[in-house]
Amino acid sequence: MRQSRRTGTGREVEIKPGDIVRLLQPFRPERYCFRQYAFGIVAGVVKDGLTKSQNQQPLWESPQTAEGHHPGWDGLVVYLYEPDNSTTYTDRFGVKALFSFDFYEVELYEASQTASE
Repeated sequence: MRQSRRTGTGREVEIKPGDIVRLLQPFRPERYCFRQYAFGIVAGVVKDGLTKSQNQQPLWESPQTAEGHHPGWDGLVVYLYEPDNSTTYTDRFGVKALFSFDFYEVELYEASQTASE
């Protein structure tokens, strides 16, 4: 699902799953984690509280698994990413965690090279 939204830099851009975004404020995923992330790979675009992934399937099945689900909220769900070594953040259990951000908290860094839909 593509969304044309105004990002934190004020530009109107089209953001889609697979794009790399720069976080305008460094983000620390865990309280005791000293590493901060400044980039993310878009896993899904949220429109009116409903999230679709790259294959247009819901990222979560039910409200019980959608903690933080807010009807009317628009934003992005991202994997934290380190472009210098092409790695994504995994928590202490080895899970590739998802984090949500509002559009105004990011800017498009690099569009994915997938074919247009």
